[in-house]
Amino acid sequence: MGMSIRWAEAVSAGAREAGASEVSLWQVPELVPDEILEGSGAAVARAAFAHVPIAKPTQLAEADAIIFGTPTRFGNRQKRWAYRARVHCRNCRPIGGR
Repeated sequence: MGMSIRWAEAVSAGAREAGASEVSLWQVPELVPDEILEGSGAAVARAAFAHVPIAKPTQLAEADAIIFGTPTRFGNRQKRWAYRARVHCRNCRPIGGR
């Protein structure tokens, strides 16, 4: 657990090294209830990135580039995440990937 924040920080560092003038790191609101997070041990992992602000949908529209990352559940991306990304990023133009 906690790999998503490590990947995000590595990507942020790489963007800065490549000369990006501004790099922001955001997270989305947690959907899992606190008692389930605590019971699964995930609350400890989430504490590692409690300092990362929650993204606002308007920030996506203002960005020059966006790199999305999501943890997987049994090898699949989270369906709610994929739905929200489509809704909030209607005018985004993907480069490569799916």
